[in-house]
Amino acid sequence: MMSGTGKGMSLTLQVLIGMVAGMIIGLAFNIGGLNTEGSLINEYLVKGVFLVVGKMFVSALKMLVVPLVLFYLPPLFMKHTTKSKKSSYILCDKVTSMAGPNFGSQPQRTMKVMQ
Repeated sequence: MMSGTGKGMSLTLQVLIGMVAGMIIGLAFNIGGLNTEGSLINEYLVKGVFLVVGKMFVSALKMLVVPLVLFYLPPLFMKHTTKSKKSSYILCDKVTSMAGPNFGSQPQRTMKVMQ
């Protein structure tokens, strides 16, 4: 584990080194014939580990994106009433109550509605 002195490689450089190493190893497997149909690498690594890990990664992205989109859309449809000092939001009441007690504690930005 690196200490916080700043003498290690940057994250960008680490990612680039990993990408280049992955391309070199993949080319070596394909050129060397280690990835032919029925081989150990193809059956257990590509169709096994990489397939399962890839599906888990895509599922995790879906689980992250769907709630973000659902909580992003309602403020677009909120209506701020100016008749009283109290703000009233029509569509977001149920969504904000599901989000928890701290959801509405941040300052609200009001949107001007073109009429």
